Amino acid sequence: MAIFNGDIGTLIEIAVTDPSDVAMDISAATIFRIYYIDPNGTVGFWTAILKAATTDTIQFTTISGSISVAGAWKIQGYVALAAWTGRTTIGTLTVTEIVDNL
Repeated sequence: MAIFNGDIGTLIEIAVTDPSDVAMDISAATIFRIYYIDPNGTVGFWTAILKAATTDTIQFTTISGSISVAGAWKIQGYVALAAWTGRTTIGTLTVTEIVDNL
């Protein structure tokens, strides 16, 4: 699914796996975040939730202003459990410009 600059209501999801690429049960986690670096170099994070009916995937639903720059974004999941705190591998989220902004 394409993600466009200014999208509202788009789901961004990250599966959390161990180093062997096996899904991790993160259902007991107390913090879910998706960290990002946008194409302009701005660093931040979105507060995520555990995806319904899963135990290994976090998600964020975009809101007004959360996707405001087209280009390649770097994203990384972050989860905090009582016995483990960690991050996923870094992924790339490609945001496409819309005609209104050209």
